[in-house]
Amino acid sequence: MTTIWKPDLKKLRELVAQEEAYEEAYAEAEAETEVKAEANDAVGAKRKYHKGPCEHGVQPKSKCKECKGIEPKKRVPKPPCEHGVQPKSKCKECKGIEPKKRVPKPPCEHGVQPGSKCKVCSACPHGRRRSQCKECGGSAICEHGRIRSQCKECGGASICEHGRVRSKCKECGGASICEHGRQRSRCKECGGKGICEHGRQRRRCKECGGPEICEHGRIRYNCKECGGGSICEHGRQRFGCKECGGKGVCEHGRMRSNCKECGGAGICEHGHRRYNCKECGGANICEHGRIRSGCKECGGSEICEHDRRRYHCTDCGGKGICEHNRQRRYCKECGGSGICEHSRRRHECQECVGSRICEHGRERRQCKECEGKGLCEHGRQRYGCKECSGKGICEHGRERSRCKECDGKGVCDHGRRRYYCKECGGKGICEHGRRRYECKECGGSAICEHGRRRSLCKECGGKGICEHGRQRYQCKDCKSA
Repeated sequence: MTTIWKPDLKKLRELVAQEEAYEEAYAEAEAETEVKAEANDAVGAKRKYHKGPCEHGVQPKSKCKECKGIEPKKRVPKPPCEHGVQPKSKCKECKGIEPKKRVPKPPCEHGVQPGSKCKVCSACPHGRRRSQCKECGGSAICEHGRIRSQCKECGGASICEHGRVRSKCKECGGASICEHGRQRSRCKECGGKGICEHGRQRRRCKECGGPEICEHGRIRYNCKECGGGSICEHGRQRFGCKECGGKGVCEHGRMRSNCKECGGAGICEHGHRRYNCKECGGANICEHGRIRSGCKECGGSEICEHDRRRYHCTDCGGKGICEHNRQRRYCKECGGSGICEHSRRRHECQECVGSRICEHGRERRQCKECEGKGLCEHGRQRYGCKECSGKGICEHGRERSRCKECDGKGVCDHGRRRYYCKECGGKGICEHGRRRYECKECGGSAICEHGRRRSLCKECGGKGICEHGRQRYQCKDCKSA
């Protein structure tokens, strides 16, 4: 049987009446005190203030030591025990408690202690760290296929505000950056651990047998034959492949770091590649003002034993030489990439507006109006200027390549220019036994559409025709003037 609770209304009414009476009495007392205070103020008597905390927050004010001017006692720490523990009560040796000795884990079967540091035991079947192996699904690999701590999209702990690995960021003053602004382990001046005795990165040094060098003598991840990780399906480096949409290719179809329009990091303020800029003192410029790898005096890596560029040396069988003994990119028969649809060198073709052609229709470096770099102060080609002692002028005052006494490269065994020698089969001689550029049947470049020499054609406005309509060197009027 359930009981129903009912409140005692009489008691509740009594309690309410008591509270109301108490509030009325308190209000009357407050009113009396205010009246007395006003009367005392009018007479001039001192008013009694309510006791509260002092300015230091102590209540009552009489207990505040700072108000009384009493300096607080400084707590003197107890001296440590003979074992250097403070306080003494926390010293286990004083209490006679022996500390627990850490029992070392036994070494693994390969003799490495602890076993977690053994590369054989902890390595995955792919030769990597198990935690950082994508194929094994390592715990340190994020959903984007990168190491989680170094992933920008995951907000890895190792990524700084500039989007780089914090320890390798120059602006953040990363711990791996030395005073020369390089990674400390790869800095030659600091004697980094990653630099071998040959002055190269140890891991990429062929002589030291670096781990990143494959059996073909190349960096493993850039080797096509080894199937390197950075080689795409088109046989190029994935980073710089246009078809794969590599990260290093910008919207203009160039390498982003070398694109002037994108303001690539590899472009200096002079509009050149930073490491090849003489004015900026690029790292690739030697003390002679040339590109270090192509400097003969410095013994550059691109110079062969015949004192030529190895890539373009016919005696060494350079990769840039085709089966016709010409530079592969400029060989018409091989369909070289440097040959345009007009059968000329692409960068020197006026119709294609090649990169070497200026707005005046001439080669930029030899144009006087453009102040080409190839022109000296005398208005001639610097290379062939006698007064400037150009490199192309020998000690006999002739073009070095055409000087018989100097055994110039352009002179054959018959004492003629090799290029125009019929017996030597010079390149400038066509199948009809004439100079190629002057042969009508071959459509030589010196023959105009009217079947005449272009320079002597009146209709074409040849350079050899004067304003009187005659050949310039035979015109009497022009000579008399």
